[in-house]
Amino acid sequence: MTSLPHITDVPSLGAHDLAVLDQVHALLARHGMEHRFSIGLAHQHFALAEDEVLCEFEGERELLTRPVKKSELPKGAGAAEWLFTDDGLRPLRWCYSNLGPHA
Repeated sequence: MTSLPHITDVPSLGAHDLAVLDQVHALLARHGMEHRFSIGLAHQHFALAEDEVLCEFEGERELLTRPVKKSELPKGAGAAEWLFTDDGLRPLRWCYSNLGPHA
C-alpha cells in the first residue's frame, strides 16, 4: 500500500504543480471530460489498517467520511477517488449515498 503524507506535511501548490495541472486540464478538455473529474492533494489524516478503506456516507445535507472494513463496505458503494500508483489506479475513497444508488 502506498503511504501518503499527513495533510500537515503536504506543501502548498507551486508553479510546477500549476503547470502540470494546466496540462491535465488540457488533456481532459480534449476528451470532453473536464467536468467529470476533479483534482485533490494526495494525503492522509490517519493511517488505515490493511483491511480498511475510507468511505464517504451521504445524508440529506451532510457528508461523513470514515474508515470501514473492506468486508463491511455497503452494497452500492462505488469508488469516487483514485490514487495513481506504480501498479495503476487504486481506489482511495469510496462513496455511499443513503439517498439512492451511487452514480
